[in-house]
Amino acid sequence: MKARKIVIPVCIVAGLAAAGAGVYTVAKNAAVPTYAEAALVEKKDSLSEYVTVTGTVKSASAKNVYAKLNYPVESIFVSVGDTVHKGDKLCVLDSDSLQSEILSQQTTIDNNNITTQYQLTQAEKDYQSALEEYNNGTSSTILSCKQSLEMAKSAVDKAQENYDKAVEMSSHDKSTQLKNAELNLQNAKDAYDDAVKALEDARKETKEEDYYSIDSLKKAYEEAEETFKKASPSNNEIRAAQQEYEVAYSSYCRVAAGGGSAYESAAEYASAVSAAEQKLAALSEKYDVVKSKERYQEALKAYEIAKADIDEAHSTAEKNAEKAVENAKKSVESAEIALQAVKDETGDGVKAYKTQLADAQLQYENAKDNLAAAESSVEKSLATLKENAERERTLSGLNNVQLITLKNLEEQLEETEICAPCDGTVTMVNAVEGTSPAGTLFTIEDTSDLVVTAYLREYDVSNVKVGMPVKIKSDALGEEYEGIVTKIAPTAEKRADGSDAGTALFETEIAVTSKDTALKIGMTARLSIIVEEVTDVYAVTYDSISADENGSDIIYVAEKTDMGYTVKTVPVTVGLETDYLAEISGEGISEDTVVLSNTELLIEGQTVLINEEELGIAPAEDTAETAESEDKTE
Repeated sequence: MKARKIVIPVCIVAGLAAAGAGVYTVAKNAAVPTYAEAALVEKKDSLSEYVTVTGTVKSASAKNVYAKLNYPVESIFVSVGDTVHKGDKLCVLDSDSLQSEILSQQTTIDNNNITTQYQLTQAEKDYQSALEEYNNGTSSTILSCKQSLEMAKSAVDKAQENYDKAVEMSSHDKSTQLKNAELNLQNAKDAYDDAVKALEDARKETKEEDYYSIDSLKKAYEEAEETFKKASPSNNEIRAAQQEYEVAYSSYCRVAAGGGSAYESAAEYASAVSAAEQKLAALSEKYDVVKSKERYQEALKAYEIAKADIDEAHSTAEKNAEKAVENAKKSVESAEIALQAVKDETGDGVKAYKTQLADAQLQYENAKDNLAAAESSVEKSLATLKENAERERTLSGLNNVQLITLKNLEEQLEETEICAPCDGTVTMVNAVEGTSPAGTLFTIEDTSDLVVTAYLREYDVSNVKVGMPVKIKSDALGEEYEGIVTKIAPTAEKRADGSDAGTALFETEIAVTSKDTALKIGMTARLSIIVEEVTDVYAVTYDSISADENGSDIIYVAEKTDMGYTVKTVPVTVGLETDYLAEISGEGISEDTVVLSNTELLIEGQTVLINEEELGIAPAEDTAETAESEDKTE
């Protein structure tokens, strides 16, 4: 709180009054009230405390545009101040040399008959065929297991039916029970015969399997094996070419050293050396030992995996068929026991049918497990075929380095057009036609989304918080706009060398919230950051507030009397204080309250005059007449 003017204690004033009582009595009628400086209490809609600072108007959204290539600038299409939209062309680079490279590369590809379209290999056909079988449910392995599952389901349904009938017939005559038991036995025997036949078919299919579905894999590995064998260091063709080259080179050296009789002979030998060298290089590339070995190993592995998958599928199918035979045999045995129980009148017929039902349900669950295992096996085989097809696709030349180079050149051609990355206004153009781009070519800023960057001193930054309202004014415009504090740097500014900049300054960003302002990027703006604000309050000038002998805040007010105005002290509570005004509240405070300043010589009860006209509380002529009347009285 600011220091207050202290009122002279009442006891001292009383003593002085007693000592001069005679003088005051004599001069009482002669004393003339003096004028005192006065003002009315102000009613404020709002009272604010500010931190003032100066800042620079900038765009909240700014993009620098660079070139990725080093070709000279051919044409520029924008200037500073132009409004652009995202994707608009800013400039283009000279692409003549790049287009020549693209044409040359395309010609090379055409001459080498390289196609970008992948042609289906046999491996791809095998994979597609297997995939189609899987999707259509025509795989022989899966079909076999599905048939077993259906048979098991039928057996469960039949066993359930037999059990239900047995329960129903348990109270019927013996002849009916006997007939049902015999029928059930015959059904069990028929199911057993079907299971035996299915087992024989599975074994036959395993025995006669010729692996036709993976013939292409077998052929691929056999061809790769043959190529690898030919690539052996002892290959006669390579050795003969090597000897041919050595003989030709030796003959050329002899002739070139003067061993021949004519220049034409040396040229002929040089040509022979070149031909032998090309032949040797072609054979070396053809019989590349490392590559041919890798291809052979990959092809062999692919074939062996595919063959193992087929063998596993056959083995699974055969085991499933064996389980089905075993379960069917148990059903026959149970049916025989049930029939014998009826014949012997042991009363165990229903129990036997219940056992048959339990066995059938167990067979059904086993069949479901077998189908799941078969589907898993087929899926593994399908994955192997797919892997082989993808390997063949890679070897087909789809990833040829020439195609990759062409694609990169075409992408670079697209990058010769420099386009706007966002909407905004062009605020800087560094591009120059005919010169290679260096650094930032263009700057694009959003002039409708502005901020003001300022620097707060260290004794102000603790009072300012993000979200505080701000009054923004530019001397160039004379208008005031609204803003809000959006960012305060956590550390003070540093010099380029990292040291403190002397006085601690904290970068602060204020967003301009007023719409359609006349502010321009680069303008200097004066900012008043409202750190505290109160509304609907009474206020007086700061110098009008004093303190009594107890240190409590008071103000001197003038109350109107017949003789003028009488001085009175009023206790007040002081609220928000600014550089000029202070918020006050207290009993009897209103807009009509006359507050006195220059209070050092004022005493409570003293009579004073004030300029009512200046305060606007009385007409000018009334004031003049009052003064004249007072002069006559004196």
